Amino acid sequence: MFKKYLLHGILGGIGAFIACVVWTHLYTTKFYLIDFSPVISTNHMLATCIFVCVLASIGLFALDKFLPKFSALLIGIVFSLISIASLGGVATYDLTQFIEPILAIESNFVLEETELLTLFPIYSMPMHFFPALAWFALKPLFFKSNL
Repeated sequence: MFKKYLLHGILGGIGAFIACVVWTHLYTTKFYLIDFSPVISTNHMLATCIFVCVLASIGLFALDKFLPKFSALLIGIVFSLISIASLGGVATYDLTQFIEPILAIESNFVLEETELLTLFPIYSMPMHFFPALAWFALKPLFFKSNL
């Protein structure tokens, strides 16, 4: 039984990771032409997406055991609130240690440090919602709704 929850978390994490990679590619090649890989590596994206989705699946498993009638509602509220709260980390992240490596990559693109500090949240904030979106999108494939 737990295998189904674990598989849901892993596949949701992989789906979120794919969305992150696509967003990163679009951001670096089509939108702003800035590579933030010194700050957020591909390995970090993969590990974070899978960890968060597996953690949500473990939370759903626990809620299904103890509060089966309200588990879908509670996990939806908690996962959404955590995704929104995680944006505070982006807003308060100290990017100054990465300015030199990022500017070194972008030698043909002139940026001020303040512009760079503004563009990073635009890059990273959407990715905070990808794990929740992928996890909720795959949930009907694994579980019937109990609402």
